[in-house]
Amino acid sequence: MTLAKASFRKRNYRRTVILYFMITVAGCLAMFKSIVSMQLMKQKMMSMQLNGQQIGMPSAPVEAFHIKNLPQNFTVRSLPRWMADYVAFHQRNVKISVDSARYEIKNGTRWLRAVRRRGGVGDRINGILAVMLLAMCNNRTFLLEPDWSPLEIGSIFEPRLIQWNATITDVPDLFWDEASGSILNGIEPFPVNFTGIDMVASNYWHPPPNWITQSECYNQLLHRDGDNVSTVDPLRIYHNQFWSLFKFTKDAHNRSQAMLQHAGVDPNRYFIGAHYRAGDQQFLGNVDWAASRLGTSNDTVSEFYNCTKKLQYAMKQCMQNAHLNSSNNEKNVYLPQIYFASDNDEIKNQYFLKDPSTIRIADIEIFHVDLTGPTPFNDTKQAALDVFSELKILIDSTCLVHYRSGYSEIAAWVGSSPRCAIRYDQCSNKDVEQALANIGCHIDLITNE
Repeated sequence: MTLAKASFRKRNYRRTVILYFMITVAGCLAMFKSIVSMQLMKQKMMSMQLNGQQIGMPSAPVEAFHIKNLPQNFTVRSLPRWMADYVAFHQRNVKISVDSARYEIKNGTRWLRAVRRRGGVGDRINGILAVMLLAMCNNRTFLLEPDWSPLEIGSIFEPRLIQWNATITDVPDLFWDEASGSILNGIEPFPVNFTGIDMVASNYWHPPPNWITQSECYNQLLHRDGDNVSTVDPLRIYHNQFWSLFKFTKDAHNRSQAMLQHAGVDPNRYFIGAHYRAGDQQFLGNVDWAASRLGTSNDTVSEFYNCTKKLQYAMKQCMQNAHLNSSNNEKNVYLPQIYFASDNDEIKNQYFLKDPSTIRIADIEIFHVDLTGPTPFNDTKQAALDVFSELKILIDSTCLVHYRSGYSEIAAWVGSSPRCAIRYDQCSNKDVEQALANIGCHIDLITNE
């Protein structure tokens, strides 16, 4: 082979290698461009789905209601400064036990314990929060008696920000009684300072707006922060106190979900909670103060039902307004279901028959934690748990229609804030409009009032 032929073949080989290299690079670039293009398309589709859109489909519906300050989102940052300061004070006075099995009050700490005497759910919780305020005003570490016969409070609530279940190790606390002088029963006006008292009977101060706003130490705390009591909503303080102390246990949560399922309520959709207090006569007989709370007249029942239905149709109007420009209107506009609770089975059945298509009731035993004896019940503790689990359902409802009872009012005061809640006998169109405005729906109801 001549030198010229060898040189030619060498050049030809180089050209071939370069050509193959260029083809390979071009192929790789094309493949890379295709991959990038596919990734960009995928990201675009994901972005559209996150924004409620899909290719070839209309945008997802706009939320009809904007519910703020949900209990599950409650943290110390939700509190005004003076309440956050007390939480920090309480936490400094509590320590983990040596065996890490419980919380203990540090030796030498002055404490104040709310003890149970009697009363229904409303009276007991109102009393607890009154004693908590008393402890805050007097730099005491707040504690709570665990025995809430017929059940332990720890089966319903667990501590959130304040370890109210901490044990006391440096004093014998099992044999306190009123004769010892260590228990303060309710006195008026709300006390500012006291000495020698370590326990307070916890169901004597109500209604909450009175004992909050009339408390001199409450005024002092607010003024320390530069606030004025006249510009502060006392029910907001009540809401903050409740959620600083409590969160529902897993048992109470699971039971509430089971009750909703049994009643046929979809917890993932908007629904109305309604609580009707029939009165104490069924527990106490013909007693004057019990008769004054009786709520079984046909007029009262009809008034409560009409209020609930007014709110129901107003909520549907909110949904119609929110989805006015959406092509999937029918799917997202509906009459909200009504979970109806009462202490009277006859009234529950009457309500259900008025509108079986949207009214839902749970088949649970009627029970009052203070007035009902254990005789009629197979499982008293289960009946008591049902009472608090049903309270959680009412708290979690989108909107609430409530009666004149402490149980109802707690559900109104500690739900989302501001709350969509209406008392059945304060149910004008303006009242309904204001309640819905609290959760972001602004409508004008046609009035015939």
